[in-house]
Amino acid sequence: MKTWILIFSLLFVAPCFAGGYTFESLAVQDGGRVKPLLTVAQESLQLIYGRSKYKGQSAIRIFSTWMMVPEVWYEKPIIRLDHLGLKKSLGFAEDQKFFTPKELVEHPRLNVLFADLSGRVAKKEKLDPYYQAVQRLEGQVLTYIGIRQGALKIFPSQDPERQGHWLAVAELPEADRDLFFKMLSDFASTFTSESKEARQQAAMDLQNSVDRFVEKASAGGQYPQATKMLREVHYQTLHPFLWTWIFYLMAAIFVGLSYLFLQKLFYFVGWASALFGFLMHTYGFILRVQITGRPPVANMYETVVWVGWGVALFAGIFTLVRKKKFILLSGSIVATFAMVMADMAPVILDPSLQPLEPVLRSNMWLVIHVMTITLSYAAFFLAFGIGDYGVLLSIKDETANKAKIRELSKTC
Repeated sequence: MKTWILIFSLLFVAPCFAGGYTFESLAVQDGGRVKPLLTVAQESLQLIYGRSKYKGQSAIRIFSTWMMVPEVWYEKPIIRLDHLGLKKSLGFAEDQKFFTPKELVEHPRLNVLFADLSGRVAKKEKLDPYYQAVQRLEGQVLTYIGIRQGALKIFPSQDPERQGHWLAVAELPEADRDLFFKMLSDFASTFTSESKEARQQAAMDLQNSVDRFVEKASAGGQYPQATKMLREVHYQTLHPFLWTWIFYLMAAIFVGLSYLFLQKLFYFVGWASALFGFLMHTYGFILRVQITGRPPVANMYETVVWVGWGVALFAGIFTLVRKKKFILLSGSIVATFAMVMADMAPVILDPSLQPLEPVLRSNMWLVIHVMTITLSYAAFFLAFGIGDYGVLLSIKDETANKAKIRELSKTC
């Protein structure tokens, strides 16, 4: 137990040890905010390829090669298309999932579809699933082309009259652009060099290049502090909500085993797992708040994660008060379901950290109204889980379990 507490405490301490910039934490202006290069790479690969990795390779590795050797990727099937109607409209096989940029960019019908989509959007028409797929495909194609052509905004303008404006790679002065591509080359060498010594030397060269680039980019005073970028890199690499549902699932399993084998040890481990899951859940929220500067309830993904947190909180409190294991069991199952849904459906529930829409830019409104209202959903879903447990008891033997069912009714 002490070992687990020590491990978890290190997660909170680790970000405090932040040093200078790394390649992954280089600042990029994208999507209305400044974010680390690692985040841009992960979001781009998820959008274009539909997965967080490409054949086992990390997003940052793939993303960097898109800029270094774009001609290689132009004929590789990396753009995912799932909508059957759209594939049929473009003359593609219905069982094919991935297509090359060349197939799509050079397709004679694609620009017609995009123009049609633009007209519908201009008229503010509600898009049906077909045109939603066209809109997503447009985003995939334009994102890839932008990366390929050097549209990544990596360098804040040094002009005092252009405060807040960032220069894309293609707009950089030749010396700065060469330094950026040297960073890409050094980064590639850290995992392609054959010998350990060569990889270590490449890592040193990479850090030197990063330091030089950051020094130049910081000259105008607009480059962000490394701490904020490193915090987001920590969040992205830790993936706290993945560990959250793993701990909640462990809690459900061990509490369930305590029913079968009547062993206090199983119940203790279940409680410990639920506690660690809740702490990790809370830590993930703290990181999102620190990164975005707002309460994390601005979209459907954050709402589902927040409701899962509320379920775990209420389940823990009611279990302590009522001394009933079925509350912890039901809460762990429902919280696991919520977190798995949030973690494994990135296309439906977008986990990216986005700036608030103008209509939502009131932290007071978000905290007092949105967070309290959505927390009531958590109480409902916990009651829903407990009610399902009661239904199972009724199906098993309603007469024999009559007292337990009555107790469940009082709990809900």
